[in-house]
Amino acid sequence: MIAEACTRRKLIDLTVALARIDSVNTTLDPAGGGEAEVGEFVRNWMTAQGWEVHVEWPASGRPNVVGVIAGGDGATLMINAHLDTVGGVPEALEVGVTDRRIHGRGVLDTKGGLAAALLAAAELDPGEPPGDIVIAAVCDEEADSIGTSHILRHWHPDAAIVIEPTDLAIVTGHRGFGILDVTCIGRAAHTGHRREGINAIDSMARLVTELAELDSRLAERETDPLFGPPSIQVTRVEGGRELFTVPDRCAATIEIRTVPGFDVQDFAAVVDTVDARTADGVTCRHEWVIERPPFEVDADAPIARSARAALMASGREVTITGAPFWTDAALFAAASVPAVVLGPGGHGIHSIDEWVEIDDLVACHDTLRHVMTNFGSHPESPIGNRP
Repeated sequence: MIAEACTRRKLIDLTVALARIDSVNTTLDPAGGGEAEVGEFVRNWMTAQGWEVHVEWPASGRPNVVGVIAGGDGATLMINAHLDTVGGVPEALEVGVTDRRIHGRGVLDTKGGLAAALLAAAELDPGEPPGDIVIAAVCDEEADSIGTSHILRHWHPDAAIVIEPTDLAIVTGHRGFGILDVTCIGRAAHTGHRREGINAIDSMARLVTELAELDSRLAERETDPLFGPPSIQVTRVEGGRELFTVPDRCAATIEIRTVPGFDVQDFAAVVDTVDARTADGVTCRHEWVIERPPFEVDADAPIARSARAALMASGREVTITGAPFWTDAALFAAASVPAVVLGPGGHGIHSIDEWVEIDDLVACHDTLRHVMTNFGSHPESPIGNRP
């Protein structure tokens, strides 16, 4: 009981310390703190444990901090958690603790889960894990995932757990996404002589309606319950220049969610719909901004079985599910590294009131420690790899 209370106190203190460091992703907000300061905190913390520590720089001022706990000659397990957060109003950046919860930006997404992984690894006895344990605290997950992309070019784990808020469910799949920017160019004129102009907003409005109809048809498809249907929605529209002028420009951002076997290339109808705007007399241009693959892992893969066994050992209900959001687990899958997504529960990611359940932090810690001490000890597990 004393040991459990001590672990609980350490988890609270470490989560609060991490969350009080501004690490708002500078790609999302150039005024944000970025990952350098929190990365330095994690580096010092890992070094104090006597771990082998690597600091890598996927971009200037954007560190990955990697700690290695040496184990036996079994499989190498990586725990991946991101250092960056999204921005928010000042109230969201304040960190506080109640009896059951920690509140503040990043406590759930994902500094609480990172704290659980760090403390679980710090409790391992020398040589206790069957294979090496690698804790990767990465930058830029909230924007372009340059941190995990860099990790996977230099590290070759046999399996991974990606820390994200899952309410301690084991996530074995989620949709991918693509972002398409569209610009409609019309012709300006005085609104009193509107027929002399070509209204770009009118054309974009028709496009938005047609895409909504396409999304409705996609929703009617028979789909895997793990992923749900592919989807499409317009997330940003901006147009017009001034009062009394026919708008000659309108821009929109289109978000596409994909599932295995159905990627952004299957959305040729979207591009065809965009290109059809020339019938209105406008010129439409489109550009794919980013494309990320969906994620799927066999629910019977060794890492998934190990996570299930760990949850059962900690007395938690085992739930296998899909996630409504995208994670860096898809990058591991693309690199042929089996991964699951797992983390504590709470509420309010990317909102004004983000909080993490302290009991879930304890359970996440216990689950991760169990996986660390057991994964790689089974004959079917592969042999670990180091960079």
